[in-house]
Amino acid sequence: AGPCNVFTYGLNAEREIPLGAISEVDFTDASMLRWGEIDFVRSGHQQVGKKNPHAVRFKRDKQKQFEALKEKTFELLAQYSQNKK
Repeated sequence: AGPCNVFTYGLNAEREIPLGAISEVDFTDASMLRWGEIDFVRSGHQQVGKKNPHAVRFKRDKQKQFEALKEKTFELLAQYSQNKK
């Protein structure tokens, strides 16, 4: 946990979003000059034009793993949606 998060959430805090609460996945590719980011947006919590402090940042060498995470999330959301019907 980062220093600010320790004061805000405590040492052992975890942030979990239920699968059914995810409305979209924001994904930014990493480059040589910029970290990549993935953020699981909860229904009704879109932050247009603002940096989300809860987004997970990753380096370019982890790009493929985070792309796989994004695709798996879409797969699980599709299955969840089918099961709700």
